[in-house]
Amino acid sequence: MKYLAAIVFTIFAVPAWAVNKCVDAAGKVSYQNEPCPQQSEKVKLHNTAPSTEPERPIDAMFKDLKRANDDYIKSLKAAGVACGPKLERMPDIGMSEADFLCTRPGLYGVNKVNQTVTAGGVRKQYVIDHSAIRYVYVDNGVVTAIQK
Repeated sequence: MKYLAAIVFTIFAVPAWAVNKCVDAAGKVSYQNEPCPQQSEKVKLHNTAPSTEPERPIDAMFKDLKRANDDYIKSLKAAGVACGPKLERMPDIGMSEADFLCTRPGLYGVNKVNQTVTAGGVRKQYVIDHSAIRYVYVDNGVVTAIQK
């Protein structure tokens, strides 16, 4: 946990440097802190103006993430009424995420959901409190791995 806090602090502690992308008459591109010479073209890479939003403490951001995760878990459990007989099935590789969430471990055992959005789609790790299953991995809506 202390490493995560150090990484997050490092990310937010980096100052916003002013960078100028200069293109000279010959078309050569250079990056520099100083303003571009008159004969070059100046291209603004990013906004270096101070932020108008107040900084939020890291603890507040983690509380917001935990609250969102807890709300998601509650919505999963509320969906159990619609599952019916599917509740008696066990998760299996290849089943849809919706079918997995209608199994007893998927509906009542999920403690946390870790989600990663990549260029290839959405990847989720369901952390489960069940005697036979510990983690279920879902890629783009399909169960791809089960860890016991």
